[in-house]
Amino acid sequence: GQLLERFQFTRLDASAIPSDQDLQPSGDCSPVTMSAAKAPELSTTQRWHLDWLPPGFQQISSATRKDAQTKSTVDSLMYDDGLARFSVFLESANGADVNETRAQLGPTVAVSRRLNTVDGEMMVTVVGEIPIGTAERIALSVRGEKAAAKP
Repeated sequence: GQLLERFQFTRLDASAIPSDQDLQPSGDCSPVTMSAAKAPELSTTQRWHLDWLPPGFQQISSATRKDAQTKSTVDSLMYDDGLARFSVFLESANGADVNETRAQLGPTVAVSRRLNTVDGEMMVTVVGEIPIGTAERIALSVRGEKAAAKP
């Protein structure tokens, strides 16, 4: 009973070459600016893995960044099955007033939960266009192990 996605179709005639005037932006277009300040990528000191992964998914990237505002590190892992993707974010929850959450907006879900590690409490957040139960199971399966820091 709730709209999750909307698909729209259009017809494009590739044989008609658009004029230069057709390709000019209208007054409705807002300019896009790129931020020069990108969070620096750091060497990973914690190796994260999932004890459970949905069938067909594999890890396609991982990164560790330092949040410019909070000065804490945020680890991220991205998984893909060729059709859908989800990301897992891990950040320190020590001293933070954060709650475990489950939310869905259209087809996108976000699930956050606390994870106790030897280094303290972490907040695990899973975001993606996957079923909410799958996101919860992924969040519950996150495990970490210490690794030597890369120079």
